[in-house]
Amino acid sequence: MNYQKYNDYELIYQVRENNEYAQDIMYSKYCGILKKISSEYFAKYNKYGAEYIDFLQEANIAFYQSMNSFSEKNNTLFYTFMIMCVHRRLISYCNHLSSYSKNISNTNLVEIDKYQFVDNKSNVEKIAEINELEKVIKKIIFDFPILYGAVLELRYNGFTLAEIARLLDISRSSVEYYYGKIKKNIYKNIKNYI
Repeated sequence: MNYQKYNDYELIYQVRENNEYAQDIMYSKYCGILKKISSEYFAKYNKYGAEYIDFLQEANIAFYQSMNSFSEKNNTLFYTFMIMCVHRRLISYCNHLSSYSKNISNTNLVEIDKYQFVDNKSNVEKIAEINELEKVIKKIIFDFPILYGAVLELRYNGFTLAEIARLLDISRSSVEYYYGKIKKNIYKNIKNYI
């Protein structure tokens, strides 16, 4: 299916109007990503007794919630927002699972990742630098067409160039071109920070 002809924002609007066809398009567009993220969490945290389908269900819930709570006004891509929601939900689910585990103490809860905030005064300067760097990267991404940002996000989340080409329904050479161009531009603008 050629997903390029469908605009996420229009589809989200239609989903909020209870259009099942739009909901099916959105799900089929992103189900590969949801399965990949669920597999990663299942591989790390299956020792708590949950099945893969439980992780996928949590990811699906986060996906549908993200469509209802997404706002274009926040100046972010739906893909980025949705990924953040899925990670947060799965982290919460893993923490919930670990709290019921008899073999683990409260000090060994699931590691907090980049979507959680650090509240430590000794790290204030580091946090400020990271926030500034994040702003620079976001600006670069938003200056490019949306397809470049999608390629970068997918690559960042561990997808291969071939998988990205299949997901976005474009050629692999296009993926390589988009990824190379945006990566080069980001590096040029952030080399002062690294």
